Amino acid sequence: MADKKRGTMLFVTEKTSEDFKVIVDFQGKSIKVWNYTIEHIKQSHPEIEDPFSFVEAILKNPVLITEDELPGTVIYHKRAQKPLVHVAYVQVEKGMVKSAHISDRIKGGNVVWFIESKDLLR
Repeated sequence: MADKKRGTMLFVTEKTSEDFKVIVDFQGKSIKVWNYTIEHIKQSHPEIEDPFSFVEAILKNPVLITEDELPGTVIYHKRAQKPLVHVAYVQVEKGMVKSAHISDRIKGGNVVWFIESKDLLR
């Protein structure tokens, strides 16, 4: 594709399904997990042996979803071995996972959704 104003070539990089996998969350929403996100999790959080399975478990069985400080991002929380919580950050409008890690506390601000349970995150 040529840029008529500058006379230069523009290159469009097309993303394909080979660049990401899709997880259907507990509400039936399709959420992309890009290969570069998996690599980010592997490098930044080596304690997570299988990042894709880690994220999939969180998205399919959360106990809490909160708003992140970044607009348009929510944080899914899943129970883990006390006192730890597994969290995944999802950019809602883009329908994609931004990151995931293990935390010692609940992340984010306002509660978007929670499972009605007496022992929530205990």
